[in-house]
Amino acid sequence: DTLLKHAYSALYCSKEQGKGQYKFYTTTMTSKALKYLKLEKLLHQALENKELLLYYQPQINVETGKVTTMEALLRWQQPELGMISRDEFIPLAEDSGLIIPIGEWVLHTACQQTKIWQEAGFDQLSISVNISYQQLAEPTFTQMVFNALRQNNLAAKYLQLEITETSFSKNINLVNNIIEDLQNIGVRIALDNFGVGYFSLNYSSLNCLSLSYLKEPCFNIVKLDKCFMENIAEKTSLEFAIISIIMILANQLDLTIICEGVETQKQLDILLSTLPNMQKFHVQGYFFSKPLCVKNATNFLHNHY
Repeated sequence: DTLLKHAYSALYCSKEQGKGQYKFYTTTMTSKALKYLKLEKLLHQALENKELLLYYQPQINVETGKVTTMEALLRWQQPELGMISRDEFIPLAEDSGLIIPIGEWVLHTACQQTKIWQEAGFDQLSISVNISYQQLAEPTFTQMVFNALRQNNLAAKYLQLEITETSFSKNINLVNNIIEDLQNIGVRIALDNFGVGYFSLNYSSLNCLSLSYLKEPCFNIVKLDKCFMENIAEKTSLEFAIISIIMILANQLDLTIICEGVETQKQLDILLSTLPNMQKFHVQGYFFSKPLCVKNATNFLHNHY
């Protein structure tokens, strides 16, 4: 029994490091593994006990200064442990398969709240929801999305699904087929975390695969990863040059661009100087608003819609 417990602890630490890793057991691993087991057990009860909730972060059109979309961000308020970081429980949900029922709850809740906002006068407001590869690989996923829209009487054009680059590295054909099915019912698709991972941009030379993939008709929106904002400083920086190229290409391909992680006026000013077309450029970040609970998000809409 002890041997198996220690093996599980090493396995957990190996999984934390990503694929293709192995770890030898050390005594410091035990506490981490025990915490993982405890969280996994509590997460099974979280949906039933209504401990999960959604926060909303606005995406702002820089031309109008108004909110166009709210991104739904999952939070877990555990009675014993308090607010648990999504970086802790989302990987756990994916490993355990709980991401499927949790993801379905997120879709329904986000669509329901969007309809409430639309009926309150924010009639063109859209909602953006993050989708994992495990959800995309679920055979009933497209039907799940359709049900969430229908049951909440929300038009498909107001739903935006964010799919990360890493999903494509797992099964690009599957993901493309699912995207096509979703777009056929009117859902908009955003390529999330663009510039890192599978479509990473090598700073010594632009990755041609990354840029050429944008010409495919499967994406309506490209979200630039916040790492660009963390490093952007001056117009002479490499990050500025890369963003400028992406902006020009996206404008030619009629794609909407969303820049994540905008936290200062200086960052915003530098971004605005790259724009060939402000109409299709949106920003998201703490400079405008942190993720907000429903009440505070509603107040934000009253002031910025």
